[in-house]
Amino acid sequence: MLRVQLPDLRYTDCRVDFSAKSFTAMVTLCRELEIRHPEELSFIKGVESDHLKYNYGTLKKEEIKTRRITVATMSPRQDTNTFISNSETLRRKSTSASPMHRKISNRSTLSIGTPKLNNRSGSCLSLAMSPPPTDEAKETIVKPKTLVERARMNVGWLDSSLSIMEQGVAEFDTLLLRYKYYSFYDLNPKEDPVRINLIYEQAKWQILNEEIDCTEEEQYLFSALQLQVGLQVNVPQPTEEDEDDVESALNELQISLDGGCQPSDHTDVTSVPQLAGFLKYIKPRRFTLKGLKTCYFVCRDCQIQGWKNIQDYQDYGQEPSISVHLKGCEVVPDVNIQQCRYGIKLSVPSTDGMSDLWLRCENESQYAQWMGACRVGAKGKTLADASYDQLSIPKHEVGYQLDSYFYQMQHHAHLPAINRNKLDIDVENYVARRSEAKINIILFIDIDVEDYVARRFKRSAAKINIILFIDIDVEDYVARRFIKKRGKNKCRSRILEAHSNVKDLNLIESKMNFIKAWQSLPEYGVSLFVVKFHGERREELLGISFNRISRMNLLSGDYLTSWRYSTIKAWNVNWETGYMMIQLGGGAGEDNIIFQCLSADCKVVHEFIGGYIFMSMRSKESNQALNTELFHKLTGGWN
Repeated sequence: MLRVQLPDLRYTDCRVDFSAKSFTAMVTLCRELEIRHPEELSFIKGVESDHLKYNYGTLKKEEIKTRRITVATMSPRQDTNTFISNSETLRRKSTSASPMHRKISNRSTLSIGTPKLNNRSGSCLSLAMSPPPTDEAKETIVKPKTLVERARMNVGWLDSSLSIMEQGVAEFDTLLLRYKYYSFYDLNPKEDPVRINLIYEQAKWQILNEEIDCTEEEQYLFSALQLQVGLQVNVPQPTEEDEDDVESALNELQISLDGGCQPSDHTDVTSVPQLAGFLKYIKPRRFTLKGLKTCYFVCRDCQIQGWKNIQDYQDYGQEPSISVHLKGCEVVPDVNIQQCRYGIKLSVPSTDGMSDLWLRCENESQYAQWMGACRVGAKGKTLADASYDQLSIPKHEVGYQLDSYFYQMQHHAHLPAINRNKLDIDVENYVARRSEAKINIILFIDIDVEDYVARRFKRSAAKINIILFIDIDVEDYVARRFIKKRGKNKCRSRILEAHSNVKDLNLIESKMNFIKAWQSLPEYGVSLFVVKFHGERREELLGISFNRISRMNLLSGDYLTSWRYSTIKAWNVNWETGYMMIQLGGGAGEDNIIFQCLSADCKVVHEFIGGYIFMSMRSKESNQALNTELFHKLTGGWN
């Protein structure tokens, strides 16, 4: 029997095969829970606040000093994450190891791999809906304060190629099931209500626990979407009619073909479209502080070129001072609507890593046009492509998000949809005395009485309204740093203002918009590790994302150098010393990246890189089977 905490912080008691590889046990559990694409998840051991004070190597030494460590002799492979087997925190602050819990678990008749979902009331709930977390679950929440503490949270990932028993996990222990690889494949609202809910819950707790940074406006947008999700839980959701198979196939074929309907305003098909205008730019360099410069930029044929002024551009003999090929570039938005900052960060791949070019637009319209041009050019398409006309419209570009709602969402609303200041009612007439203290907001919803009341009661119920009581605890919606800055009352008002922009979304739309807004954050999907590069005396950060690894500043988190997986030829690990070498495409000694991971075992870093490469190799076929052998070949590190 194993106790597993899901991404929504609820617990499930399930029977697993402790002798099977942890990846196999996790896949079996996900299939029982009807979670598609289980390769994106993994088991992780929960950490405590004390673990964030030390790096992995220092923590091992401290544990050796405080107690004896019995070296397991069941397997000669000792190069796994020894933080799991050496740490006793699997049983700390958990009722799962208590004798009473053992008695209850022994009397249960659950079959192998079948979970039992538990909540406060003891009833079973669907994974598509999440109950409020229990007090026990809230005690396990760890809130990192710095980038270094965020990096140290990755110490607890289990080795996918070893069994659960080999990694020191005993019966009735607690493990966490979390999304490890932020590369979500084929996220379909029709087929993935459970998966969408779990991803939404993990994203929500990451933002509330400050595991990922966001601006104040973005925080209120997340809070408003979270409030809308809570309001839509008990509301009947619209059902979409199933499409005909032929119609569905034709729609997929039209999407796959990059044609579509050409805009009617393109009358001259022989001319090559281009985008030109004055933009501010900066090329960030290490250990330098330079201001923004103004240049005349022209985007044409998947290339951005810049001249000092229009005269130099019109002079055909004048070479551009800036020239960037957009194909293969990474386009990251840098927008703050309240500060009127509309920026675009371009990361250009090269043999020496990734070089950066930051552009700054004057207004929303100019930003939408240039962001659309950069995104289309990054895919190797010109401005003549039909997709540019869709991306360049401000209502589709939505500032820096990927959905048409987000641009309007971050603007202040004139009036909140729920106005807590203009309600004049006597609470004692509607609520029991014991519940009065918890009520913050009362929402009146006008309904058609005929849809809810029988005809014989219609005359007496003609003026009936439904009163919905919404209990908003700001701490459940806003990160603590914004509460300290603004106060609870101010944060509550800002949440209600932002909610007026999302009040028309249904449940699945609210969750999907939350996920897309989360994915649009600059720090999304970057797993951090504290490392020391070969020949360097200072510690630095290593960021691993779905398409690249980055060298980052330890304190500020600024990107120093990035390498895409496509430029990596091979990577090797010295299991005895813990050093890892990444060989780039050149193969020369100067092209090798050598570092030692300090915040986690080197096997964790090795598995992250191999796992993301595996995710990128998944085919587009909907009926593809999970290639377990290839996954272990890329992540195992053993012959």
